[in-house]
Amino acid sequence: MGTNKASSTDNLAEGCENPKCSKQKLKTIKCCQQIQNLNYQLQHEKEEVEEELTQEYKENQQLSDQLNKIIKDKTISDKELSDLKQKYETVINKLQKYNTRNINKKIQRRDTKLETINKTLTNEKEKSSFMEESITQSEKEILVLKEDKRNLQKRISYLKSKPELFENKQNENISKLRDENKELQESNAILQEIIEECTKIPIFKTRKDGSREFCDEMKKTYMELISLGVSCNMCSNVIKSVIKNMTGQELNDMPEVTFAKRMALQANLMAKFQLADTILSKDSANTLQFDGTSKWGEHFFTFDITTSEKTYSASLMDLATENSATQLNATKALFNELGEIYVSLTNEKNPEILTKVISKMVKTIHNTMSDRGPTNKPYVKLFEEWRKSLLPKALENWETLNEECQQSIIDIHDFYCGLHLLTNFADYSNKSLKKFEEISTAEKIGMKTLSQFSNWGTRSESAAQRLIRSCCNLLQIHGCETAGRPQQFNAYLFENGLKNYLVPFRGNRFNILFQNARAVYGHLTHIQDFIEMYGTGNNLLLSVNADIESKIALAGVRALGLVDVHINRPLWKLLDCNDVSITDMSQYYQKLHDSISNLVQDSSPMFDENYQMFENYPPEKDLFGFFALHAVEENNEELDVLTTQALELILASILSVIKRQLVDHLTGGKHSDPNEDLMLISQSVPKTNQSNESNFGQLDRIKRFKPNATTAHIEGMVLYVNNKTSDWLDTQCNEADIMQKVSKLLPKFIEKWRQRSKDIKKKRIEMLQIRADEIKRKKMKKIAEKQKIIDNILRYGQCKTEGDVKKLLSKFKTSHMKLVALKFQLKYYKCVLSFEGNNAFYKFFI
Repeated sequence: MGTNKASSTDNLAEGCENPKCSKQKLKTIKCCQQIQNLNYQLQHEKEEVEEELTQEYKENQQLSDQLNKIIKDKTISDKELSDLKQKYETVINKLQKYNTRNINKKIQRRDTKLETINKTLTNEKEKSSFMEESITQSEKEILVLKEDKRNLQKRISYLKSKPELFENKQNENISKLRDENKELQESNAILQEIIEECTKIPIFKTRKDGSREFCDEMKKTYMELISLGVSCNMCSNVIKSVIKNMTGQELNDMPEVTFAKRMALQANLMAKFQLADTILSKDSANTLQFDGTSKWGEHFFTFDITTSEKTYSASLMDLATENSATQLNATKALFNELGEIYVSLTNEKNPEILTKVISKMVKTIHNTMSDRGPTNKPYVKLFEEWRKSLLPKALENWETLNEECQQSIIDIHDFYCGLHLLTNFADYSNKSLKKFEEISTAEKIGMKTLSQFSNWGTRSESAAQRLIRSCCNLLQIHGCETAGRPQQFNAYLFENGLKNYLVPFRGNRFNILFQNARAVYGHLTHIQDFIEMYGTGNNLLLSVNADIESKIALAGVRALGLVDVHINRPLWKLLDCNDVSITDMSQYYQKLHDSISNLVQDSSPMFDENYQMFENYPPEKDLFGFFALHAVEENNEELDVLTTQALELILASILSVIKRQLVDHLTGGKHSDPNEDLMLISQSVPKTNQSNESNFGQLDRIKRFKPNATTAHIEGMVLYVNNKTSDWLDTQCNEADIMQKVSKLLPKFIEKWRQRSKDIKKKRIEMLQIRADEIKRKKMKKIAEKQKIIDNILRYGQCKTEGDVKKLLSKFKTSHMKLVALKFQLKYYKCVLSFEGNNAFYKFFI
């Protein structure tokens, strides 16, 4: 372009040099040159405008892309809004399924949230409508912009300002849409939270899917409720109430009472399978604990098996009789049940395998513990013989073992319960105090001095024990229901800032006599003051008032309290200490024996409050009544002397109990110097038989509120809760399989338990018949004896006077015949005529 301009200038110059050129031409040339310059300027401006137009077109295209993106975001927001509406409708439909009557506080809070969300959604709908209108308006503007785009070259000046305005407006729309989108996301989060909360509420089912059988969860729940003492009639109501109050759901398809009763029996099998599995899983030395009792005319026997880890309740059964042979049969029945349950649930059906399983379980029993009752020692021998017969089946290499090794496996180590020692202390202490009272005075003591009480009490009960028992009946909350005054006494103590330390005299066998003796002596002045304030309005108050005035009775109470502080309490602590094993107790039992041997000669050390029998087990000075027992009163020397005498007699009787019942632990006994093998084998042996006593305590409690429950039902409750079978079942990976197999096995064992009950009744009938026959035999023998006496009297005549006696004796020559004739006369008066006289008159010494 610059080149053209130069060439045209040269041409003009050449024209000017021509003389013939006129002024007109020069003017034309100059005008043409101006036109060319103007044309050049316009061309340049056109290029600039084109560049600016191109730039504006690009910017407009970018704005169009942004607008398309906004439209796309709006479409996505519309879709999200539609999804939210659909989810909201779904949540509303789910919530409408619930009955408003069942809505709890949690549902009410959700309803409040839903109302808030509804309002929010209404606002969002309004905002969405406004946003749709804005988008429609934007689309119209886009059409206008497209039209303006075609005329862009003509309207350059207008378009220079328009994009700026349009960009500002679009930015405002984008900002507004983003705010609305943020609000929609918040609403979505709230709705999502409501949906999650609604889905957290489980839908409870009582039966298995596609089956009429109740689900395992329902069975397990029933077993737990029954084992915890819930009545079979109330289990269904308890479950329905809990589900209704916790989730708002109503369960209508609930099991009947018969299902609950079956679950108690199923709990029995489940607990026994747990025990069998535990015994067989570890080849350790276990301990068999056993005990028997008689309640309500029935004999009950219980077994516990203690491993190195814990004690398991094994059985609670009723027996027709209580002897060693019957106890052994009960033991065989227990292990047969354990073996049969284990084999059935582990898919083993071979009879030989059952025998082997039973043998292996019995083989793990290396120790026994009991209270050394009259039938227990013979039972242990019978059990040892039965166990010995099973050992070859339990050990495949039994025949290859030497005799020493076989004997070590055969031996059963029998141990004695330490708590029953305290019970025997009480029995023999009462006898000693009875003898002490007879020695101290020939007169009646305490309430016996009052005429209305001459026939009260028992001949074997000492005045000290009678005073303790009467105080508990009068002043303890579980004492006498009619004559007791515990609330009044507690009010008196509360007024003086004191507490009642008396405990129930019944229901607690161990140490109860000694513990209450300490409490009675500690409350001595309180009891006296209370009776003085309240008066002796009934015979129980009168008897306590009379006994508490007797120094002989108080001396016995004080002596029993001193035994509790210095002997029984430290010994109980030793028995409760987990760091002291059964073999460690031998040294403590020997120390007990030696200390009491010395105290029998001189009991004065026990009046010292610092006297300590066992190392590391000092007397508990914070015990109620401790300082009252050790207080020395200058004006009451007689009580101290009587207490010393009573205490020494009590200690002498306790020493005799120790020598007889702890002989295995004392010097020379089989447990006195335990070797390493015995210490290893006896690791599972507890120091007491308290678990068996606990089983009987549970039996008492269950019988009170379930008097018609069968023994198998009660056994299931006791075993399931004591062994924590529910927790064990949670750890089993095949829990459902175990539940199913136990359910299938239950009918077989129900029939076995029914047959056992029938056998026991049959045995009782047989014993009743034997007893009736024995009574009849004795009656016939007595009739025959009377007949013989009458025949003799008819033959020789009846002696009514001294002359008749002389006449009778004259008929016989030998002294023996004369003596026989006199005996017949005396028997006639006693047996036939039922003559009442001194029994010593009828005793024959020749």
